[in-house]
Amino acid sequence: IDDLAGMLDRRGYRRQAADGLYKFVQTCGAPLTALNKAAVIYMSITDYQKAVEVSDEYVKRAPSDQSARYVRAMALDGNHERALWWLKKAVEAGFSDRARAWSDAALEALRTSAGLESVLPRP
Repeated sequence: IDDLAGMLDRRGYRRQAADGLYKFVQTCGAPLTALNKAAVIYMSITDYQKAVEVSDEYVKRAPSDQSARYVRAMALDGNHERALWWLKKAVEAGFSDRARAWSDAALEALRTSAGLESVLPRP
């Protein structure tokens, strides 16, 4: 499924790539990394509602996975308090890539507040 989604994504069929990844996991139950990729693609095409839906499913299927929690934090466009809450959960689950958090475009709004610094200090 990763190869097919990658090909669709590279050819400009981003939504179809994300939809395919999401539907595959819903139908087959795996691989969970497909949910990560689908959520990131939805965010890149600014479909934040779908990104939240997919990342919720990712967290539901992998509740202790740090990547699932990090993607969930990224998907919360405009809800900074909720994004910080999910980022804290990612850190509690073992996420420690401060450089990624401080450079990730999806977390840009959190960098302008003291919130990100309190959860994951600047590298």
